[in-house]
Amino acid sequence: DTSMPTEPGGQGLTNFRDLRLQALVDGDRTALTRLKERVRGERASVRISEALEPLLAVKDSASWGAGEAYAAWKSRSAASDSAVADAATPRLTDHLVRLMCRTRAPAGAIATGIVRRAQAAHFKGDAAAILERSRREDCVAAKSVPAAVLSGLANAVEAAAAK
Repeated sequence: DTSMPTEPGGQGLTNFRDLRLQALVDGDRTALTRLKERVRGERASVRISEALEPLLAVKDSASWGAGEAYAAWKSRSAASDSAVADAATPRLTDHLVRLMCRTRAPAGAIATGIVRRAQAAHFKGDAAAILERSRREDCVAAKSVPAAVLSGLANAVEAAAAK
Protein backbone atom coordinates (compact mmCIF):
# COMPACT_ATOMS: atom_id res chain seq x y z
CA ASP A 1 0.00 0.00 0.00
CA THR A 2 1.68 3.23 -1.14
CA SER A 3 -0.09 5.25 1.54
CA MET A 4 1.79 3.48 4.32
CA PRO A 5 5.14 4.75 5.61
CA THR A 6 8.23 2.64 5.16
CA GLU A 7 9.08 0.25 7.93
CA PRO A 8 11.45 1.54 10.60
CA GLY A 9 14.94 0.17 10.53
CA GLY A 10 17.90 0.62 8.28
CA GLN A 11 20.05 3.40 9.59
CA GLY A 12 17.20 5.27 11.25
CA LEU A 13 17.97 8.43 9.33
CA THR A 14 14.42 9.41 8.48
CA ASN A 15 13.14 12.30 10.54
CA PHE A 16 9.39 12.85 10.54
CA ARG A 17 9.51 15.53 13.26
CA ASP A 18 8.18 18.28 10.99
CA LEU A 19 5.64 16.08 9.20
CA ARG A 20 2.22 17.69 8.98
CA LEU A 21 -0.77 15.46 8.30
CA GLN A 22 -4.03 16.90 7.06
CA ALA A 23 -6.80 16.14 4.61
CA LEU A 24 -6.57 17.60 1.12
CA VAL A 25 -8.66 20.63 0.35
CA ASP A 26 -10.04 21.46 -3.11
CA GLY A 27 -7.11 23.76 -3.90
CA ASP A 28 -4.70 20.89 -3.23
CA ARG A 29 -6.64 18.59 -5.54
CA THR A 30 -6.69 21.24 -8.27
CA ALA A 31 -2.92 21.77 -7.99
CA LEU A 32 -2.23 18.02 -8.09
CA THR A 33 -4.50 17.59 -11.11
CA ARG A 34 -2.71 20.39 -12.97
CA LEU A 35 0.66 18.91 -12.06
CA LYS A 36 -0.46 15.49 -13.29
CA GLU A 37 -1.61 16.98 -16.61
CA ARG A 38 1.83 18.55 -17.21
CA VAL A 39 3.68 15.23 -17.04
CA ARG A 40 5.18 14.23 -20.38
CA GLY A 41 5.59 10.64 -21.43
CA GLU A 42 2.92 7.96 -21.36
CA ARG A 43 4.59 5.66 -18.81
CA ALA A 44 5.30 8.47 -16.37
CA SER A 45 1.83 9.90 -16.83
CA VAL A 46 0.17 6.54 -16.11
CA ARG A 47 2.31 5.93 -13.01
CA ILE A 48 1.64 9.37 -11.60
CA SER A 49 -2.07 9.12 -12.35
CA GLU A 50 -2.24 5.77 -10.55
CA ALA A 51 -0.32 7.13 -7.55
CA LEU A 52 -2.50 10.23 -7.30
CA GLU A 53 -5.82 8.45 -7.84
CA PRO A 54 -6.45 7.68 -4.14
CA LEU A 55 -5.52 11.24 -3.15
CA LEU A 56 -7.76 12.84 -5.71
CA ALA A 57 -10.76 10.65 -4.82
CA VAL A 58 -12.66 12.92 -2.42
CA LYS A 59 -14.33 10.08 -0.49
CA ASP A 60 -11.11 8.09 -0.04
CA SER A 61 -9.08 11.15 0.85
CA ALA A 62 -11.60 12.32 3.45
CA SER A 63 -11.75 8.90 5.15
CA TRP A 64 -7.96 8.49 5.19
CA GLY A 65 -7.64 10.43 8.46
CA ALA A 66 -9.62 7.76 10.30
CA GLY A 67 -7.82 4.81 8.78
CA GLU A 68 -4.88 2.55 9.45
CA ALA A 69 -2.51 4.45 7.15
CA TYR A 70 -3.09 7.71 9.04
CA ALA A 71 -2.42 5.97 12.35
CA ALA A 72 0.84 4.53 10.98
CA TRP A 73 2.03 7.93 9.75
CA LYS A 74 1.00 9.58 13.02
CA SER A 75 2.96 6.95 14.93
CA ARG A 76 6.10 7.64 12.84
CA SER A 77 5.70 11.35 13.40
CA ALA A 78 5.39 10.92 17.17
CA ALA A 79 8.44 8.64 17.22
CA SER A 80 10.53 11.44 15.75
CA ASP A 81 10.49 13.46 18.94
CA SER A 82 13.54 15.61 19.49
CA ALA A 83 15.28 12.97 21.62
CA VAL A 84 15.00 10.39 18.85
CA ALA A 85 15.84 12.89 16.11
CA ASP A 86 18.82 14.31 18.00
CA ALA A 87 20.20 10.80 18.52
CA ALA A 88 20.19 10.36 14.73
CA THR A 89 22.45 13.41 14.13
CA PRO A 90 25.77 11.55 14.45
CA ARG A 91 24.51 8.68 12.27
CA LEU A 92 23.24 11.12 9.64
CA THR A 93 26.53 13.02 9.62
CA ASP A 94 28.56 9.80 9.36
CA HIS A 95 26.38 8.56 6.50
CA LEU A 96 26.68 11.85 4.59
CA VAL A 97 30.45 12.02 5.10
CA ARG A 98 30.84 8.51 3.70
CA LEU A 99 28.71 9.45 0.67
CA MET A 100 30.54 12.73 0.22
CA CYS A 101 34.00 11.20 0.17
CA ARG A 102 33.37 8.33 -2.23
CA THR A 103 35.57 8.61 -5.27
CA ARG A 104 32.89 7.06 -7.50
CA ALA A 105 30.85 10.25 -7.43
CA PRO A 106 31.27 11.99 -10.79
CA ALA A 107 33.16 15.26 -10.45
CA GLY A 108 32.16 15.67 -6.82
CA ALA A 109 28.45 16.12 -7.60
CA ILE A 110 27.31 14.25 -4.51
CA ALA A 111 29.87 16.02 -2.33
CA THR A 112 28.73 19.39 -3.68
CA GLY A 113 25.09 18.55 -2.95
CA ILE A 114 25.89 17.46 0.59
CA VAL A 115 27.95 20.58 1.29
CA ARG A 116 25.12 22.76 -0.03
CA ARG A 117 22.55 20.88 2.06
CA ALA A 118 24.67 21.25 5.18
CA GLN A 119 24.45 25.04 4.83
CA ALA A 120 20.66 25.04 5.28
CA ALA A 121 19.30 26.32 8.58
CA HIS A 122 17.09 23.22 8.90
CA PHE A 123 19.97 20.77 8.33
CA LYS A 124 19.79 17.99 10.94
CA GLY A 125 23.39 16.80 10.70
CA ASP A 126 26.65 18.28 12.00
CA ALA A 127 27.72 20.89 9.44
CA ALA A 128 31.05 21.52 11.21
CA ALA A 129 31.97 17.82 10.94
CA ILE A 130 31.09 17.80 7.24
CA LEU A 131 33.24 20.89 6.65
CA GLU A 132 36.15 19.40 8.58
CA ARG A 133 35.93 16.10 6.71
CA SER A 134 35.71 17.84 3.33
CA ARG A 135 39.09 19.44 4.01
CA ARG A 136 40.92 16.17 4.67
CA GLU A 137 43.20 14.71 2.01
CA ASP A 138 41.47 11.32 2.00
CA CYS A 139 38.14 12.87 0.98
CA VAL A 140 38.98 12.89 -2.71
CA ALA A 141 35.51 13.70 -4.08
CA ALA A 142 35.27 16.84 -1.92
CA LYS A 143 38.23 18.30 -3.78
CA SER A 144 35.85 18.89 -6.71
CA VAL A 145 33.41 20.97 -4.64
CA PRO A 146 33.53 24.59 -5.87
CA ALA A 147 35.42 26.90 -3.50
CA ALA A 148 32.39 29.21 -3.22
CA VAL A 149 30.24 26.32 -1.98
CA LEU A 150 32.83 25.32 0.64
CA SER A 151 33.15 28.95 1.66
CA GLY A 152 29.38 29.12 2.11
CA LEU A 153 29.52 26.11 4.43
CA ALA A 154 32.39 27.64 6.41
CA ASN A 155 30.36 30.84 6.84
CA ALA A 156 27.28 28.87 7.95
CA VAL A 157 29.36 26.94 10.49
CA GLU A 158 30.87 30.16 11.86
CA ALA A 159 27.44 31.78 12.09
CA ALA A 160 26.03 28.76 13.94
CA ALA A 161 28.98 28.77 16.37
CA ALA A 162 28.44 32.45 17.09
CA LYS A 163 24.85 31.85 18.22
